[in-house]
Amino acid sequence: MTQPINIALVGASGVVGTKIMQLLETKAFPINNFYPLGSASVGQAVTLNGAEYSIADTGSFDASLADLTIFSAGSSVAETYAKDFVEAGSYVIDLSSHFRYEDDVPLIIPEINGSLVEALKAPALIANPNCSTSQLLMALKPIHDELTIEFINIATYQAVSGTGKAAVEE
Repeated sequence: MTQPINIALVGASGVVGTKIMQLLETKAFPINNFYPLGSASVGQAVTLNGAEYSIADTGSFDASLADLTIFSAGSSVAETYAKDFVEAGSYVIDLSSHFRYEDDVPLIIPEINGSLVEALKAPALIANPNCSTSQLLMALKPIHDELTIEFINIATYQAVSGTGKAAVEE
């Protein structure tokens, strides 16, 4: 991709949003306009490629301004806004777990089934798998290509803190 695009980042002030901005900088991703979005962080400043941006409110943002929107703000935010952004003409990548099991939402690991993205003809919602799943599949894909794995049972164990919820509710 060489033509700059307009990118919105929902959850720009969070840990994941900050990392996404670092990756965009490191990869020299071609950005025309950048729109950091949030709710509790509205008005806070973030920096991308040496420029300072003020976080705007996700709910009042004109989603048609973004060619691509990345949601890194959790399932409830994705549930509330992601499909509206698609309807407004933005391709949406949701990093939460909310859309992972919906049949009409492609679950993408670019190195494995990135061709599904290339096949999209109109703005769409794209989900990404759990981080453990992505890493395991990246390791298993070459083995599958060579030997054809038909079924595999793998268990992963993760901290409750990864869900963003307290382990014990009071």
